[in-house]
Amino acid sequence: SYLEKQGTIQKLAITFVHLIDDPIGGLIIPGMVKFFGVMAHYDPGVIDRYPTVLDTIFKLVEDNDPSLRTVAIETFAFIANNPDSKLALNHNGNCA
Repeated sequence: SYLEKQGTIQKLAITFVHLIDDPIGGLIIPGMVKFFGVMAHYDPGVIDRYPTVLDTIFKLVEDNDPSLRTVAIETFAFIANNPDSKLALNHNGNCA
């Protein structure tokens, strides 16, 4: 809550989306995916507030790197453990 009020989460979301194109991003991406996954698990509103993060995680499911793909799938499974988050994923989870 505090981090969102300060704009830190928004900055992390923007950074996360741009890390996909960064060659060194592969080192940071798994931690960022897990961070946003935990946030979405406990606060389903994160899925609505940061749709670009969700789209980026969907892209990672189809990534060539098996470790990134595994982290993305495990993150979606963790998010979906919460019924409210599962509904938010269903509502916003279009992998276009």
